[in-house]
This record gives sequence, structure tokens and C-alpha cells, in this order.
Amino acid sequence: MNRRILVTGASGFVGAALIRRLKETPGNMVITIRRDYIPSEPILEDVCLRGDITDYDLVRRAVADFEVDTIFHLASQSIVRICAADPVTAYNVNVMGTVNILEAVRSVGGGRVKSVVVSTSDKAFGHAPAPYTEETPLMPKYTYEATKACQDIVCQNYFHNYEVPVKIARFSNIYGPGDPNWSRLIPNTIRKIISGERPQLYTDVADYIREFVYIDDAVDGILLLDEKAPPGEIYCVGGTSVCKIDNLVKMILDICKSSLSIELIQKQAVFKEIETQYIDATKVKALGWNAKFSLEEGLKRTIEHYRKSVVSQ
Repeated sequence: MNRRILVTGASGFVGAALIRRLKETPGNMVITIRRDYIPSEPILEDVCLRGDITDYDLVRRAVADFEVDTIFHLASQSIVRICAADPVTAYNVNVMGTVNILEAVRSVGGGRVKSVVVSTSDKAFGHAPAPYTEETPLMPKYTYEATKACQDIVCQNYFHNYEVPVKIARFSNIYGPGDPNWSRLIPNTIRKIISGERPQLYTDVADYIREFVYIDDAVDGILLLDEKAPPGEIYCVGGTSVCKIDNLVKMILDICKSSLSIELIQKQAVFKEIETQYIDATKVKALGWNAKFSLEEGLKRTIEHYRKSVVSQ
């Protein structure tokens, strides 16, 4: 079945992985909006629009002119530290960018767009007690989590008020081969170890508890929601591998067979994070999703990828 699919965040880690999967199906036409396009990347999309989701006219024309029927909205300022340092941009991208996508769908009308899958985050739960379920109240305090909670609420508003067919995926931390953001814990730790440098942790986060979902499992979840989730529904996608941050780094050191020790560094005062975050994935499992990769297997695959890419640089 021929589909016209708009993917935002196509230059990002999850967006690129999703597009690769979408292009495995003959007949899928993939349209992307990219602010920064790197020519050396494989050109997987069929149409690339240069611009930004904060440009409403561009977004509306993309949806209307290409007669889009499916949207995967993944674009986000997702680095917690950057959001804390520049909240205006964080709100413009994460919240108003989402408004622009949903308003474009509403304005086109006619039921043309059948499915809008929006990736938010378990960070939207903020300081609510874990494990998070779909019924857990959103209790954000810090900038990144507040933008993701606002994004989530905007999606619910556009479904209930305007019947835009939004499906919300609240993901825990996604990792795997090909993550281009070296500031994230897993790729940065792996790169340092491979380069013979000590992995670093902020002084107060060693005992923080996080959950991690392998990239292929995350893409499976996105596609499942598009195919099977009823509009207006929310799904927590995670419930896989929960661990302390320092244990995660030690696991990477063990897999790398490294004798290096962890270096503790000071964190900026404005950069605040939640101590404990993990998900109860009962609802999405009932829909048919299950993680295929354990944390150990996922890390082994990720480390092997970075061994090749870091050494070749």
C-alpha cells in the first residue's frame, strides 16, 4: 500500500533508524524536514525539505502539498543540559514545533492524515513516583521534562478538541549503534574507553536509576503504535533494563575488557535531573510489543559499532 509519510527529526538517531525501516517497504514515500542536512549521509528519504518545525508555513505546506497520510513526529531538543541552558529554544522546538505539526494536520482537514505518532519521553513524568504507567500524573520541575510534559498535553488537546489522530509514545532512554550525539552517556562512555580515556560521571548521578531501550526495539514500538494503537491513546515504551548509572558504566567497562576507572566531574548548577526513572510497559506489551534485546546484548552491539567507527576516524 502506497503511503506518504512525513518524518520530523530525520537527522536524529531515532529518525534515521525509523526511515531506514520505512524504506524497506516498497511504495512508502518518505518526506522529511531537515534543518541541517549532511551530504555525506546516505539519502534515504524521497523528499527533503530544508527548514525547521518552528516554521509553521513550511510544516503546513509539507503536509498539504505532499498529501501526507502518516506523520512520525520525532524532532526535539533532547539534550537535557542544552535545554537547561537555553529554555526559550527548548520550548520553541519541543512545544511550539509540536503545535505546528498538529495544527497543520487540523488545517488540512478532511481526515487525510490517518495517524500521527508523537515521541515524547518518560522525562515528562518529572518527579512522579516510578515505575511510570500511562495513568501516572505528569509532575515536571526542570526545563527538559517541562517541555516534554507540555508537548504531551498539547497532543492530548489536539486529539480531544480537534480529533487529530495522535498516538503518544513515552519512551525511556533509547540507545544503540549510530547515535550521533556524543554528549549522551552511552556513546560518550564507549568512545572514551575505546580511545583509552577514563569514562566520566557527574558527581551526584552515580546512584541515579535509569532505564534503557535498544534502538531496534524503540523503532518496533513506533511502528506498532502507528499500525495498531487507537488515536488518542498513550503508551509507555520501556520496562526493559533498569540499572544504576555507575553500574551501567561498569558494565560497559567489563564488556570492553577495560581496566580504566570512572572519573567523577562537577555538574553545572543549572543542569538538574530526576534521580529515579523507569517504566511499567504492561499496556504496550498488551498491544503486542516486547523488547528483543537485553541491555547486555544491546551494549555489545553498540560497542562493536563504535569500535569500528571511532577507530576509523
